[in-house]
Amino acid sequence: MSADDGCCEVDWLRRDASHRNAIWPRRETVLRPRRERTDDAPGDKTIAQVLAKLKLQRDRQKASKARRRAANLEKHRAYHREYCRRWYKKNVERLRRTNAATMREWRRNNPEKRREAEAKYKLRYPEKIRAKSLRLNAKYRATEKCRLQRRIIDSRKRAAGTLKRDDIIAVFAFFEGKCAYCGGPGTDVEHAVAVKIGGRTERRNILLACHPCNASKGAREMYSWFKSKKFYTRKAESKIRRWLAQ
Repeated sequence: MSADDGCCEVDWLRRDASHRNAIWPRRETVLRPRRERTDDAPGDKTIAQVLAKLKLQRDRQKASKARRRAANLEKHRAYHREYCRRWYKKNVERLRRTNAATMREWRRNNPEKRREAEAKYKLRYPEKIRAKSLRLNAKYRATEKCRLQRRIIDSRKRAAGTLKRDDIIAVFAFFEGKCAYCGGPGTDVEHAVAVKIGGRTERRNILLACHPCNASKGAREMYSWFKSKKFYTRKAESKIRRWLAQ
């Protein structure tokens, strides 16, 4: 290519914008007049028509679902039972806490309705109430609290004696309404030989004592416990012996 050709090419590139625009004309936006919408224009839909179409689609889906369920009723029931079983197993603890809290609040806010509902339940299901009572009783008998209570009851039965009201009046009169040990106000009629170690509830085994002395002595041997106390006196001990020897 010659120098003249290069100069010609440069001159061609330096042509003014009007020449370039003449070769590559710009696309101008053409504003067309907007067509006026009319109710009778084809393709136009009102809001009511759209909603009606959506409702029709939902109704068709519901009908189709109902037909499939009716055609596979047993399969659907089995799936629903299995789903409920899995969901309950997964959320059993949360359900128990929620139900327990809800029932406690309802019982607290509706005491009359609660009593009425319990009475109706007992009349309607006596076998369930009886079975529940037996189950709870068997569970309670296996506890340490029940065993301790049974020992107390058995000891009271073994300690049953011939104590009468006149015997209590006599012990109050003999000790002049004062504790046989410390001389304070006598409030308790206690056993000289504790019931736990074989004592009986009879006149020859009761003394007048204050509550602190009665609680402190407990099931210990009376004379050894009395001699270990600061308020022990031989006069009080001899008076106790005279009463017990009657």
